[in-house]
Amino acid sequence: MMSCKETTEGIATDRFASAGFFTRLSLRFHLFMCRHCRSYASQIRSLGDTTRCLCDDDPCLSPKARQAILDSCLEAASREEAADPKAE
Repeated sequence: MMSCKETTEGIATDRFASAGFFTRLSLRFHLFMCRHCRSYASQIRSLGDTTRCLCDDDPCLSPKARQAILDSCLEAASREEAADPKAE
């Protein structure tokens, strides 16, 4: 059976999209057995849906809410760059 580390890394990098049949079967079995990885996969899927909603012209968010989220992301990114001495 696939380990939790292999599962979460594969989900985060979307490595399983082009994986073979038995690898995907192993992933499905692991997600069936492990509620923590299943929850992580669900969170990653929700994050992707939200990101697509921000980037598309889909009316799932009001323009004001979309701008607030984008501003918050940009602010967080600039704080990370300022805190990271290697960012230069």
